[in-house]
Order: sequence, then C-alpha cells, then structure tokens
Amino acid sequence: MADKKKPFEGMQGAWLLVRDGDKLLVGRRSPTTKLDVGKLNWIGGGVDKGETPQQAAIREFEEEAGYSFKPESVEHLISIDNVVQGGKCHFFIADKPEDLTIKLNDEHDQSKWVGIDELLKDPMGLNWPTAASLGAVAHYLAGDKKTEASLVIATLRVTAGVSENGKKRVPQLTLRHQMPLLRKLNK
Repeated sequence: MADKKKPFEGMQGAWLLVRDGDKLLVGRRSPTTKLDVGKLNWIGGGVDKGETPQQAAIREFEEEAGYSFKPESVEHLISIDNVVQGGKCHFFIADKPEDLTIKLNDEHDQSKWVGIDELLKDPMGLNWPTAASLGAVAHYLAGDKKTEASLVIATLRVTAGVSENGKKRVPQLTLRHQMPLLRKLNK
C-alpha cells in the first residue's frame, strides 16, 4: 500500500500577528473551513510557490482579513519546524495601522483583540501553529527580542492531530528537544 500524503504535509505556512498595544488580533476558525473549527489563530496560511514567507503572510492577511500591509511594516518574529506535518511555520508581526478595518473572509467567523495572557491560559483553544508560537510572542512583547532564551521557549514542540490509527491525540507541549539548550543557557 502506498503512503498517502497528509493534507499540508511538508508545506510552509506564514502568519501575520497584528499588535495594538498589549493586544493581538486573532480570528476564530469558522465551520466552513472544517479544520480547527472554533479555535483561535493568527491570520495566515500557506506559502505559495515563488513567494517568500513574508509575502505569503501579507497576502494571506489581505485574503482573510481584507487589509494589505506594506512589507517594511512587517517584522520577522520566528520560524519554527512544523513537527506535525513537516515543513516550516514562519511568524511575522506588525503594529496595527490607524486605518485598519477588518473584513473577514469565510475562513473566520469573528476576530478579536486579546492579550497574550488570555491566550496562554487556554492553549487548547488555539490551533497548533498559534500555540507553538506563544513563547516567542510572549518574549517579544516583553521586550526580549531574538535572544537565544526566547527562541528556546518559542520552539516548544506542539504535537497535535490524528495518530496513524485515526485516534485523536491530545495536544501537548514538551521540552524534550530544548533540554540541551536550556542547560547551556543556565551555565
């Protein structure tokens, strides 16, 4: 039996986080998506052939939320391995423009501004790329930009999805892969 390729396997994704003071914009996945319905997530999606992750994040935000950011206003936050399906997840951040008006497409049924603490309280209510990036986002918002410590915390592996036998697995955060780096930081 030939191996079936899973949806999104090996693909790159790009998300654009928009910050308004200490609040971040999230969308709630709508039933029309049939993927992570009801979960909160950053606005973003797949990187198309021939585009950079930054271009993809800007394009996806425009498609899903109706606003086009200028590339110079979008800063790279972190890229992490997609341990569920292979590939990479790229996260970018931008300040809320004064003229931002959200016009959601059918992938989200609502948007809201939330503080990072609210997101950290319920990681099970987030899609896994959003949950996987929370460490980096929290450190970035606290002013700890691009330090090795923030990258270690940001790359906490989130495993979620469906196992080979079709049973759902419970998302879990693990430090197993980060222990060598944590030991190095504590020396």
